[in-house]
Amino acid sequence: MAAFLEGLRVSIELTPAQSADLPHADRIIRTAASFTLTGEKPTIAEREVEAIVNSGNCYLVHVADRLSDYGHSGVIVARPVDGALVVNLLSLSCTVLGKQVEHAVLTGLAQVASSQGLGNVVFEYRPSGRNQPTLSFLKMITAGDNENRFQVATADVEESIRRAAVAPGAWSLKVSNCSH
Repeated sequence: MAAFLEGLRVSIELTPAQSADLPHADRIIRTAASFTLTGEKPTIAEREVEAIVNSGNCYLVHVADRLSDYGHSGVIVARPVDGALVVNLLSLSCTVLGKQVEHAVLTGLAQVASSQGLGNVVFEYRPSGRNQPTLSFLKMITAGDNENRFQVATADVEESIRRAAVAPGAWSLKVSNCSH
């Protein structure tokens, strides 16, 4: 698996969401079920999605590899709170699972946190019955404060990824203008 992933070279980009990204964010938030902090939200109101996208704390994840350009494949909402970057929405499309996108996203979030002078990345997890893969990932890469809050120091992210990823660094990551 590691050799396959290294040969695939996944390209991931985190960018701040813009109003024009509303349809992409809406699709991902409504449908992502297994890799999400909160579970899919098929009945979320359009105005709520619009508020998320326009919050200034929303990022989109774009994924491509030599096989395909998967386009916008993830949505993240993260905001600074008490010295930490708190992530309360993270959803990745199932089409990019298995490509270690979640590890690259963690690296990107650590970069965003560092650029804002924040020492930790905190994930707020709410079980949905279908998002067990997210919980497993969070337990591998963080120190869980409890079953709903998982924290990793930005300084420890690389080591956490080295321990948990199948092929650490088998991706390229670009974080575009993600400091507020």
